[in-house]
Amino acid sequence: MENTPKRQRTASASTPMTAKSIKVESDLWYDRCRYKCHFCPKVAKSRNKIACHLKDFHKQSGLGKGEGFDVLSQELLDCKLCGLSVVCDPGNVKQHMRVRHNIGVEEYETRYAVNC
Repeated sequence: MENTPKRQRTASASTPMTAKSIKVESDLWYDRCRYKCHFCPKVAKSRNKIACHLKDFHKQSGLGKGEGFDVLSQELLDCKLCGLSVVCDPGNVKQHMRVRHNIGVEEYETRYAVNC
């Protein structure tokens, strides 16, 4: 297994990657996803944030499960502690480390020499 996130070819069975996939420029190794709203130029770092945006700004509840946005970039992190593949956005990775392993992303980065 590698220490860096790997590119996922599809977001899910219902949400294929778009032809407009982008390379995410971020200093954080756990910030590798971007989702774009169908209704405006908004780009979010997580599915949760784009779902909240769709609900709050476009009154589109029930979307966010693959509808109402495009996946611009989505990568997975293979966790070195448990082997689980985690969607590499800040909220998901932080929650996974805290809930499953009781550590922070900084400790994980130090232990496993994750390269940004």
